[in-house]
Amino acid sequence: MDPPSSSMDRRLSTDSDLSRLDSPSGDSANSSLSSTTALVLIHDSADDGAPFDFSEDDDDFSNDLQSERVRASAVPPLPPNTVFLYLLAPYLKIGALLLPAAARGLPMRYAVPALVGFALLSALTRQVWYMLARYVRKADMEEVVLDALARGAGKEGRRRVVRALVRLGTGAARVLVAAVYLRESVEALLPLAPDMLVVPPRIVLTVILAVIVLPLTWAKTVAFRRIVCAEGISVAAYVLWMALETYAQTHGTQTSEPEPKMGALWQSITTIACAFSTALTLPLYASLKGTVQPMTTASKYSPSFKILSILSVAVATGLLLPLVVASASSNLQASGFPSTYLMALLKVAILTSSIPALVITCPAIPMPRRMRRVSDVPLSKFTIFSIVAILSLAPEQASYVLQDVMLVIVLAGSYTAPALIHIIMYQFKRPLSIVMPHTPSLPRHRSSDSTPSHDELLQRKERKLQRRRLWRRIVWDVGVWAVLLPLSVGGFAWAGGRVAGAW
Repeated sequence: MDPPSSSMDRRLSTDSDLSRLDSPSGDSANSSLSSTTALVLIHDSADDGAPFDFSEDDDDFSNDLQSERVRASAVPPLPPNTVFLYLLAPYLKIGALLLPAAARGLPMRYAVPALVGFALLSALTRQVWYMLARYVRKADMEEVVLDALARGAGKEGRRRVVRALVRLGTGAARVLVAAVYLRESVEALLPLAPDMLVVPPRIVLTVILAVIVLPLTWAKTVAFRRIVCAEGISVAAYVLWMALETYAQTHGTQTSEPEPKMGALWQSITTIACAFSTALTLPLYASLKGTVQPMTTASKYSPSFKILSILSVAVATGLLLPLVVASASSNLQASGFPSTYLMALLKVAILTSSIPALVITCPAIPMPRRMRRVSDVPLSKFTIFSIVAILSLAPEQASYVLQDVMLVIVLAGSYTAPALIHIIMYQFKRPLSIVMPHTPSLPRHRSSDSTPSHDELLQRKERKLQRRRLWRRIVWDVGVWAVLLPLSVGGFAWAGGRVAGAW
């Protein structure tokens, strides 16, 4: 198994130093160390509260606890096909539905490279989350962030604050995404609603969809069959919608659906970026493994997740590319095909079928024990879904603000957060431990010229391995810095100027 590049580089950086010391090209013989020099392990005193010297007994005990945590979470152990479904589904949601309108605002020579570029960035950021989980030996986003920002003794207060912020950000993102999904589903049905209604059609349609979706949100985990089937229906509905939309675009026809009305930040590039936003990467990795045990040796599950992740990105790109090509190269005329009713129903199926999983994986709202004893209804999920329904009924201008806030949070969580945590973890954090020579002042005991020695061969192999790891680290560092600086910082600057009306 290939080591996770920069993370393993950090652990083995001292090996490289020893290789240079053992190299015959040193300035003096006394500056080198033989392969038999006694070594001592010096731990970082700042991390005494969180040691990483795992013994087998400690590993077994920790693994049992963490395995129970995975089984008790909203994303329990899942089979590979279900994990693949949940990895693929986020790519085929609101960003994909808005892609035809976004692609019409870009020439094909820009639209296609943008689509492929964000697909690669999505695969890269998922791999970064994966490597971070392997490095801290915990496939939990909270624990990864805590290890990066508040590791060590005497930081309990900071850990509580960071944990609360992570949960707040995760919950806000999923509530806003669910609210936008519900509102856009209602928007798709509004042209089909009768005009002669006493109650505003938006309220009626929102209540109807909420009544249909609410029972699904009461499932305890995403492993329930009805939740898995809902995600499968969403993906199948998208495939059918994409086929009809592509057919209409390639034949120069346009459905009579109204143009989507979104916030000021929903431009062509940001819509493509949103289409490749990710969710539940680390929970799905933990669910595929079935446990978050230490990952320092080869694991039969690790390649499976990487393959599933890459495959999901490839399949999503194949399902999005026809929309971009057809929309960027067609001259549309009004037409009655495909049926407006069919396209609207497919959009509703795509979006509403994904709301239950969002509510289920949202961090629970603390409820008083007395209220939990009164009813068997999951009050936390009911409260979360009520907030989703209320936000979906926001006035038009307020809904645009919510859409923009949702876009910023989703893009920051998908692209900025993993890159920033990777840089903090590997560039600004001190190594977990340092290997030092026990007797550095002693001269090196040279072997006689007639004595065969394999030190030279071992050193060459070590230097070759270190060069290979160095190149991998450079590639990953360049990738995450590219995500952080040009993409994230530039994107936030553009968003600020866009909101301020500068452009």
